[in-house]
Amino acid sequence: MDKLNEFEKIRVIVSLIFEKDGKLLLSKQAPNAPRGANFWGFPGGNIELGETIKEAAEREAKEELGVEIEFKKVIGYFEYIKAPKHILTIFCSCQLKDENFSFGSDIDKAEWVAKSDFKKYELRPLMKEAFESDFIKGLLSS
Repeated sequence: MDKLNEFEKIRVIVSLIFEKDGKLLLSKQAPNAPRGANFWGFPGGNIELGETIKEAAEREAKEELGVEIEFKKVIGYFEYIKAPKHILTIFCSCQLKDENFSFGSDIDKAEWVAKSDFKKYELRPLMKEAFESDFIKGLLSS
């Protein structure tokens, strides 16, 4: 079988990393969210066709958290490649312009979480895999 026929089209996702006082911002997907309902993870979502990484990060922050951000830089990526899924997650360092959250329909809540406490949260399955990657281990140990 042709390997290309085993996979759906690739999904490219931005994952927004906000850090404050040694904690990272996690958001919980709402029960009615189309993906990852009731699971925790970094805010973010799909990059749309014709959209830059920066534009996607800014749009996702507005859609999910209801806030404006300052996009700083891409700090890493994680690839998930297991047929039929091929997902590329791009981690972006961002800064909140304010913390007056107004959650979109896909987000239930958000919390600042100490890196050592991530294990206490029910993370999205893909996020669990990403947390085993060298990149995330480095992010969490810094």
